Amino acid sequence: MVRIIKAEFIKNMRRKDIQTTIFLAVLLPFLVTYLAHKKVVIISSWHSPLENTFMIAFLWGIMIFPLLIIVSSANSLSKEIENGSIKLILSKPLHRRHIFIAKLTFLFCICLGISMLVFLSSYFSGLLFYGFNKAASVDKIGNISIPLWKSLLFTYILGFLGLLFCSTITLFFSCFFQTSISIMLPLVMLIFSQVLEGKKELWYFLPTYLYQFSTIQVHSKDPIKDGLISMILLIVYIGLLFTAGIMIFERKDFKG
Repeated sequence: MVRIIKAEFIKNMRRKDIQTTIFLAVLLPFLVTYLAHKKVVIISSWHSPLENTFMIAFLWGIMIFPLLIIVSSANSLSKEIENGSIKLILSKPLHRRHIFIAKLTFLFCICLGISMLVFLSSYFSGLLFYGFNKAASVDKIGNISIPLWKSLLFTYILGFLGLLFCSTITLFFSCFFQTSISIMLPLVMLIFSQVLEGKKELWYFLPTYLYQFSTIQVHSKDPIKDGLISMILLIVYIGLLFTAGIMIFERKDFKG
């Protein structure tokens, strides 16, 4: 199993889309902080590096990195099915379950790595442009004040789970469809959740909404509770999609 995961890492780290995603996770926070510092764009009244990480995580977590993860995930499986390389992989004495787990393990690490890179890049860019200013102790969400560290923690955990959900559901769709459709379906969910911002009653039916707006929206009466519910629901969705994906991948005929 470890050998399969290692091979998956070596193979995928050479891909241009993965390298581009990692590069952007470092570059974009620096770029946004620089533009905000120069008053080219006005996003928030940032006063410290720590507050800078909060705004950038929310800003880029909504669409940019989920889209990149969706493309990378589709290329991890759908692309191999389309170009026939999956046949070569399945011809080896390997368990299909281990292959699917290895792919998701790699994508899990990429999602986690992106979250960490966005945090580090936005923090150090904030440090560079705003100096050693002390962060505010609380963050206001609507009329609710919560400790800033909780806002940061929830934002990054939800962002990571959101990326992992996008990755898992794309792998799931990849078992059925070609690359373009596997990318389009999760992307439609992302766009739809943008359109329906503020429609809390749709949380349970639109998983991408769970991490995009649950703890940030001004309508939330209890951001911490909403954040915890969103985390639990996202983990449940990820678990169900992962289990279903393995079952389908083990039974599907890719040689036909």
